[in-house]
Amino acid sequence: MSAAAATTRTTAMPGHLANEAIPRSIRSATALDVLGLDLSLATRNVERAHGDPTRFALAFAAGYHADLAMAREMAVTVVAVAAWRAGAMALRDDALARIEALPAEDVTSRRVVSAALGPAVDDLASFLERQRTDRFWWPGRAANRGYVCSVGGFAGLGGAWVAPPTRGFALSEPGAFGILAGDTWWRLDADVWGSRLTRLDDAPDPASDHSVSIVCQPTSYLAWVLVRDAA
Repeated sequence: MSAAAATTRTTAMPGHLANEAIPRSIRSATALDVLGLDLSLATRNVERAHGDPTRFALAFAAGYHADLAMAREMAVTVVAVAAWRAGAMALRDDALARIEALPAEDVTSRRVVSAALGPAVDDLASFLERQRTDRFWWPGRAANRGYVCSVGGFAGLGGAWVAPPTRGFALSEPGAFGILAGDTWWRLDADVWGSRLTRLDDAPDPASDHSVSIVCQPTSYLAWVLVRDAA
């Protein structure tokens, strides 16, 4: 990312590029009683898991309205998928396992999952294949030169940092990074749709993974996650 581009985003808010794919025209389904599921409770749990409740409602509604006659177990799957889609990273493995357990011939269920996730149904198989080894992959990444998300932001505008980040590197755990902002180290945990920043007491140890990088610019309070191989 160029310095000029970073300058224009000095006061920009953090976010994930893939989240722009959520259809805002889909009405919220948080008030619906879907086969006995307590969606209000599910929404609160998503928020506690650091997911976005609005994105959860939109993703669930998109999946639910793709098949209003779905069985209860499928509705539970849609809840898990929508929670992950909303940024609740702890549910990533469960959501992927549920999707992969769907019968290949079950076209309706795969259409439902695709609606909740965002990628077209024809892209679902490749999405799952890539996600097994690349938690940052989504169909639009290559077109955006590997850009996944921006994190942090100026604390005065609701962000995390009072000083611009100056260093960032991958840690040994998948999706984990260390970032130095001012004189404070932070741990970033992230995937294609979610991120979480945690303050650290000491500097973390960098890992040898150079496929994903943190880009910091002196003109911005944001740090960007970029994937080198964006194909």
